[in-house]
Amino acid sequence: ISTTFFRSRRRIAKKLKKCNESERALNLLEMLASHLETNKEFKKTLEVYKNMLYYTQYDTEIRKKIINLYRLLHKESEHMEEYIEISGISRAEPIFKSIGRLEELLKYDIDQCFFFERYGMGRVVDTIPSKNEIVIDFEKKKRHFLTLDVARGLLTPINKGHFLYIKHNNIDELKR
Repeated sequence: ISTTFFRSRRRIAKKLKKCNESERALNLLEMLASHLETNKEFKKTLEVYKNMLYYTQYDTEIRKKIINLYRLLHKESEHMEEYIEISGISRAEPIFKSIGRLEELLKYDIDQCFFFERYGMGRVVDTIPSKNEIVIDFEKKKRHFLTLDVARGLLTPINKGHFLYIKHNNIDELKR
């Protein structure tokens, strides 16, 4: 499915909601989510389900789908079940706050890379979700403990395509 098609369906759903046709908008988004899930485009499917939350007050089934998609997208995360519990997404807590907390925890999950001006490039080597702490190995300092609140203000996320990530993890590729 093309990105243009994906965006146009979301725009149509928004226009339907403005016309007090939330049920039709929800049906359209359900069809889109089903199509994306069939094509194994799970990130886009997750985004559609998040958008569906704006069109209904009954989020129980959507919440379950969102949880399953997070589990699928982050199946390598050894703390996923703990993150789900801490975030409150599996309970009847406000869904948007729960999703925000879950995404924040996943942002600082094991193997995520960050840059800290004082210590250089670093990789999260352990997390302690119950204490909201991470353990990160920097170039200049190993086993550095940080709370998520402090990490948010100090660390710059580095993705796998970033120059520093390639330099730190695959220097031969960079030389080529």
